[in-house]
Amino acid sequence: MNKISDIFKENKVVLVIFILGIVYFLFQNQPEPVSILSESGEAIMDEALLTMSTTDSTEITTQEMIIYVDIKGEVRDPGVYQLSNGARVMDAIESAGGLTNEADEDQLNLALLLSDQMVIVVPNINQTLEEEFSMVNYFANETDEDPHNELKININVADVAELTLLPGIGEKKAQAIIDYREEYGSYQTIEDLMNVSGIGQKTFDKLSSMISIQ
Repeated sequence: MNKISDIFKENKVVLVIFILGIVYFLFQNQPEPVSILSESGEAIMDEALLTMSTTDSTEITTQEMIIYVDIKGEVRDPGVYQLSNGARVMDAIESAGGLTNEADEDQLNLALLLSDQMVIVVPNINQTLEEEFSMVNYFANETDEDPHNELKININVADVAELTLLPGIGEKKAQAIIDYREEYGSYQTIEDLMNVSGIGQKTFDKLSSMISIQ
């Protein structure tokens, strides 16, 4: 060991060369840096862009597959329901809890294809076929933002034929509505309709959006 030390002391050039050799050896054995932009980098970026595009397309497709329909009349739970595009009237009725005991199923086209914003009125058994069909057809083809604006029946001037177009209102109840206004004067609010014998909260809820007082 002393001999080696003496050699280095005597010949500094050898020492420098020895050190440089070690440094060179260490640098030569370092692993090459790996670039994140490898040959497959472009393919990875393309795949990411494709995934994003597919996600956006899926969201748009999902939105197009959803429709909203408003079902009224003789169903157990009237209201607005979200259905799949391609649904039929029978699907809307099922979503609304099914028909009531007073529903007239014979007047319905259960296979009718639904569209977004459609309004369906399930007729009462006391309503005439021709009158109720005219109302159902009106609703089925109406897709305005508020489909009830042009259909509202003025209970202060409507006759029996017009009043029987309302769900749950047959000829007897229609006549009772007319008799009440003739005896007590014009209805001041649509809620006054519940003062008529035979018209309770349940019936009123079904037709409240379809009536007016002026």
